[in-house]
Amino acid sequence: MKRVLKIPVLLWVVVFMFIVLSGPVLAVGEIVLSVEITGNEQVKEEQILQAITNIRLGEALDRQAVAQDQQAIMNLGYFALVEPYAEEFLGGLKVVFRVVENPKITRFEIQGLERIAPEELLPFFRQKPGDVFNYVTMMNDLSMAQQHFNEEKGLLIPPFTGSADEISDLMRIDEEGVVHLHLYEARLGRIRYQGLEKTKEFVVAREMTLAEGDILDLNVLREDVQQLARLQLFSDISPRLQPTGEPGVMDLIMEFKEGENRIFTMGVSYTPNDNTLLGKFGIMDPNLMGLGQKISVNMEFNPNNV
Repeated sequence: MKRVLKIPVLLWVVVFMFIVLSGPVLAVGEIVLSVEITGNEQVKEEQILQAITNIRLGEALDRQAVAQDQQAIMNLGYFALVEPYAEEFLGGLKVVFRVVENPKITRFEIQGLERIAPEELLPFFRQKPGDVFNYVTMMNDLSMAQQHFNEEKGLLIPPFTGSADEISDLMRIDEEGVVHLHLYEARLGRIRYQGLEKTKEFVVAREMTLAEGDILDLNVLREDVQQLARLQLFSDISPRLQPTGEPGVMDLIMEFKEGENRIFTMGVSYTPNDNTLLGKFGIMDPNLMGLGQKISVNMEFNPNNV
């Protein structure tokens, strides 16, 4: 059975080696004379040392500073594990960070997408086969891809959020260097209509082509809003998305502001040839009884016959 290294789970785990309360390893107050990196094979030591900014040579050992630098090394993204410990060194202490590098990438395996082809994502990945896997770079590349497909295709790929275990289910690298990505397009949960006072809800709903449970396509939503605007029943239509408790599912809130659509006309005309005075009255309602149906009535009357 293939052993899978769930890298993201380990990435955010701070493994403190300074929890023993006695011995030279934790001699808080002793002077730090050196900092050393061990275990790195591909990542240059200079790059790792640049992340260490809290431990001060010539000053007393500070466990909080060690923990902060440990996390800073983890945040470089190259390592599955970072373990700090201290050794006696020339009458003082040497702080050593033992690192375990992520595997080298052999290939990417992308699953879960329906409307976006996996090969469409590959151009966004700066990491190539042979590189040490870097989860920070991977997250940044996925963010760029998410923005692209949102703007160009109207599709939303939910960002990686949640607990470490949840994230590791979405992105992991196995011992053979295969990067497994489980991605999916966001789906539409419930559609809720707000602000409808006169207009019946079904009048709006029948114009919507985007349905609950569909892949959330912002281009389709944009067309639906335009179709509703063509009804000329509303002075403002504001759609907004609301996250739900279910990952990758968004509710759609459609907020309407109904316009005053009734039009009244009144007028008087006079015909001098036959000395006739006529009154005119008209009413037009494009949303009769809130059903979205149009009615227009025009009347003429002669006040002499009243």
